[in-house]
Amino acid sequence: MLCGDYVNHQDLELIRTRHIEGIPKLESLKIPEGSSDPDIKNNYTIPPVAAVSGLKGFVNLGSTCFMSCILQTFIHNPLVKYQFFNNDLHYFNCDSMQEYHSANPNVTENNACITCSIDVIFRNFYTSTSIEGYGMTNLLMTAWYKNKSLAGFEEQDAHELWQFLLNELHSDHERSLQRSSQHESEQNLCQCITHSTFSGTLASSIQCQNCQETTETVDPMIDLSLEIGRLKNKQKTANLYDCLDRFTSSEKLDVMYTCHHCGEKSEATKSLKIKKLAPVLSIQLKRFEHNKSNDGSSKVETPVSIPIYLDISKYTSDENTTNIYELFAVVCHVGLVNTGHYIVVVKDGEGRWLKFDDSVISLIAESEVSSMNGYLLFYISHKII
Repeated sequence: MLCGDYVNHQDLELIRTRHIEGIPKLESLKIPEGSSDPDIKNNYTIPPVAAVSGLKGFVNLGSTCFMSCILQTFIHNPLVKYQFFNNDLHYFNCDSMQEYHSANPNVTENNACITCSIDVIFRNFYTSTSIEGYGMTNLLMTAWYKNKSLAGFEEQDAHELWQFLLNELHSDHERSLQRSSQHESEQNLCQCITHSTFSGTLASSIQCQNCQETTETVDPMIDLSLEIGRLKNKQKTANLYDCLDRFTSSEKLDVMYTCHHCGEKSEATKSLKIKKLAPVLSIQLKRFEHNKSNDGSSKVETPVSIPIYLDISKYTSDENTTNIYELFAVVCHVGLVNTGHYIVVVKDGEGRWLKFDDSVISLIAESEVSSMNGYLLFYISHKII
């Protein structure tokens, strides 16, 4: 046998064979009585079903439902999960990691790290034998240190928290990368969770009505924020495609436009198209409006039908390429603007739709998901499923 050859143990081969033949029952995965490897017999334990699926809720620590909902969309996102379980760059280049993974972590303003705190949550959800709700104390304290506006026990906006976490994940990646003296590959494209999973680009096109030429500007995009609008008299419900049509439709500019092609001032129209699609398409439905009259906010309760499969091709720069996305998570806000409650429904690896209401988990039908008053929608590209 040469150095570098692959060797497989007969007991492990037996386990592998059973998996190939079909998904076995838990008892069939027990190590055979006659196993000759003491390490296997003494250290191998069957992971509980709840741990394998990451099926666990969060204890509400005081208006923290907005946070638990966003975390569930991370925990059950296969791309985010993969990155956290293969994040050696951060694990070996962050001084805070050891502290967060200690038995009694001491989180302070100096060692607060969002990536470390979420990493601990992933470890707990996918390895713990307990099915009790998880208390996100360390993440809550870390968020308070990182963003003072999150401190306190008032309900926050789930979308703003999501953006905050993505910004922190990118910053933590940059910090780890700098310490490791590594460099990004693939034309310096950032490989952090935020950019490799959620980031795309949006093209803004302005067409001159004098020469008909178009000027295009491309900007980064991590989500689409779509107007819902009020329903018409005979319209009982809107559709997500209606919102996308409105977002990408041409609109006349209010001011005269100086064309970069002909140099003349003329009327112009502006339109938006998705230039580069992200592996995970994140959509915010604008359900909260600021009212200038009473200096407050109101909520748009217009029902929006949510397709399980979304064909986004029409709204991209290249309409000839088919781009299908599948829904896997919906965050909903229930109740009034300032005193409401967040819940989330997530599609797990077995195709079941699960409703997470803090620490309470229940099964729901797919037909219910489509008719929910969604606030944040998360779709994953069929090209990577």
